[in-house]
Amino acid sequence: MKYLFKILILILINVSVVVSQNTLNQNFSLTLGKPIFSESSQDAKNFSAGINYQNRFSNSFAFDVFYTYAQVSNLPDYIDDAEQLEQEILGLSGGLNLFFETDWSRIRNHSLGSKIHFLFVNSDTWSFSVFGGFGYNFSSSKQHVLLNTTFDEETLEIISFENEVETENYNSFFGIYGLQTHYNFYKNYLIGFEVSFLSAFTGEDDFDTLNRLPDYYNFNLILGFKF
Repeated sequence: MKYLFKILILILINVSVVVSQNTLNQNFSLTLGKPIFSESSQDAKNFSAGINYQNRFSNSFAFDVFYTYAQVSNLPDYIDDAEQLEQEILGLSGGLNLFFETDWSRIRNHSLGSKIHFLFVNSDTWSFSVFGGFGYNFSSSKQHVLLNTTFDEETLEIISFENEVETENYNSFFGIYGLQTHYNFYKNYLIGFEVSFLSAFTGEDDFDTLNRLPDYYNFNLILGFKF
C-alpha cells in the first residue's frame, strides 16, 4: 500500500510539473493594428482587431490559432444617395485628377488561420520569432468607379459624367508571414508587436476580374496573458 501511495504521489508530481510547464508556454492575446491594403488608394478608417491563442510546444517553435478583422474605407457617407452623389461630383473640378479624387472604396476582411513560429529568442522576458501560416479569408468590397466625364476645358466645370458603384464578395485561402516579439511582465502578462503580410491565393482569372484584392500589411500591438 505504501508503495502504491508513493507511485501515486510521483504521478501527481509529474502531472503537476507537466501542467505548470504547459501553462507557462501558452498565452491568449488581443491584437489591435493598422493595416495597409495594397488595393486601396487611401488609408482611411483602416484598423484591425483580433484574438490569438499561442502554444509554445518547444523552446524553438510555437503554434498559433487566430481570427482577425481588418478594414479600410474612404467611401463618403452619401455613396448610396444617387442625387447627393451626383451633386458632389458635379461640384468638383474636371480634369484627369477627377478619376483619382473619386476613387472611393471599402474593403472588409475576416481571416481565420494558424501560424508556426520559429523562436530565435525565447527567454523568461523576451521572445522574437519569424512565422508563416495559412487560413481562409471572407472578404467584401465596395467601390465607386467614374467611367467617363465631360468638362469645359477653360473653366474645368463638369458638364456630364457616367459612374457606377460596384460591390463584390471574395472568399479564398491565404498565406501569411512576418515577425513577432513579446515582452513578459508581472509574470503572467505580455505586450508585443507584430508585422505581417497577408496574401490571398488567387488564380489568373480572379486576379483579372477582382476589383479589390484583400491583401494587406499589418502592424499589430499585442496585449495578452499566459495561462
